[in-house]
Amino acid sequence: APNVLCVTTSSPANRPSCGAYGRRSVDVAVPVENSVTTTNGGGSGRTFCATSFAAPEAAGVATILFGAEPKATPEQVKAAIIAGAHRVHAFRNKTVRGGVVNAKAALKALRRILRR
Repeated sequence: APNVLCVTTSSPANRPSCGAYGRRSVDVAVPVENSVTTTNGGGSGRTFCATSFAAPEAAGVATILFGAEPKATPEQVKAAIIAGAHRVHAFRNKTVRGGVVNAKAALKALRRILRR
C-alpha cells in the first residue's frame, strides 16, 4: 500500500538483527537496541531486538515530518523516510532502500518532494 511503511530492525552497529527482510517488501531498517523505554510498573529499561520497537520509532519519525510539514500526504512522508534512509551495505538487497532510518535526512527529502 502506498501509505504503509514496512520496517525491520537494525543493531546499534547498523547490522541486521532479529527482524524480517525483503528487498521488495521491507522499506527501511530502524535501530532498536539499547534505547531507553518505559516498562510496566512505571520504570524504565533498555530496548532489545524486536520489531515491536521498530514500528513506534518509525512512527515517531513520521510524526516529526507531519509536524514540520502538515500539508504532506502519507505517501509523501513514506517516500521521504525511504529516500532519507542512510544507505548501509549490510542492508543492501534486504530492504527497498538498503539502509537505516535517518530523521534529519527524511525531513530534507520531504522538503525536496514538496517542492516538486
